[in-house]
Amino acid sequence: MSLKKKMSAFAVMSTLALNAFVVPAFAAINVSDSNITNLTVNTDTELNVSGTTSVTGSVNLKAKTTITPSGDKVDFSKSTLTLAPTENSTFDLGGVKTNKIVIGSDFVTTVNGFVAPTSGVESAPGVTQKPEFTDVSGNPADPVIKPQPDQGVDTKAIDDAISAANSAKQGVAISEDGKDVAPTSKWVTKEVSDALDAAIAKAEAAKGTVKTEDEVAAAASELDAAVQTYNEAKQDGTKASTVPEVRVEAHTVADTEGTAVTGTYNDGTFTIGHDFTKLTLEKGGAPEEAKWVGVYIEGPEGATKAAKLVIVGTNEKSFDNVEFETETGFEKGFFYFFAAQEDGNSNELTITWADKDGATVGVEKLKVVYVNTSN
Repeated sequence: MSLKKKMSAFAVMSTLALNAFVVPAFAAINVSDSNITNLTVNTDTELNVSGTTSVTGSVNLKAKTTITPSGDKVDFSKSTLTLAPTENSTFDLGGVKTNKIVIGSDFVTTVNGFVAPTSGVESAPGVTQKPEFTDVSGNPADPVIKPQPDQGVDTKAIDDAISAANSAKQGVAISEDGKDVAPTSKWVTKEVSDALDAAIAKAEAAKGTVKTEDEVAAAASELDAAVQTYNEAKQDGTKASTVPEVRVEAHTVADTEGTAVTGTYNDGTFTIGHDFTKLTLEKGGAPEEAKWVGVYIEGPEGATKAAKLVIVGTNEKSFDNVEFETETGFEKGFFYFFAAQEDGNSNELTITWADKDGATVGVEKLKVVYVNTSN
């Protein structure tokens, strides 16, 4: 379909449906035997409608428009005509009967060819001027104009931002340094938490004051930025629990008399007591011979390895990825051995347990002490 200024455009196919038909700058538009679901006119236009043309949906007339229907089968009865020019304009509706007419601006000066719509005449929010009306015979008409309810701007974007902000807070603890928060949990400082709460409160208040879509977008974006700052401030907790006694057993590489090494547990400290003279020098897989004593430490539920083992004491060191024993009958934990000293010695272990995917299951501390019982 070709449309040119000061020329007519014809739609003659009986099944033609025009969806969101926009008239930008044409002197005359001729439409015949068509279905128009939406129509927008942006400049002074003569709209000639004939045949079995049916106009439904929204008809937005943003400039002076004259509607000329031909025949009794032109149907505007399911349409809503909105008259919203940006400068003083006269409209001639040609006697078409619509479902509703909306006065969309204060620049509607005269409405000619008026026929009372099925659902009446309304004025858009903010419109204060009432235009003059005349009927198809040119006689004055005085329809009742009801103000449209102010639906307000859609604040769903703010609601979505608030929902995302509240979700970001779920399960996050407030702490000064994270030492009271388990490694499997996240924490932020009170200042960070208060800042997000204030941003949420501000967004809630904005829902009652925003007037435009731009103001809605700005309020939502501001909260989104606060959520990003909050998420960036989250940290893993560093609280270390104490390995319970039931998961620790004393061991030694060898004893001259075959006497088992035993230990006692008390408040995070496991004490191994054994006669130093009866411990045998062994090398095994160690770098040097020593009288090795130690403990078997079973991992907590869900752990498959000790991702990190930090030792502070007689021989300070750190190991990564301490695998569980798989060939010794101990498949739920690992052995830690250290060289016993005649005068006794101790080591403090910090164990970071991890699951099969490498995620931290927990962090635990255990102090292992050797006491020479022959002293």
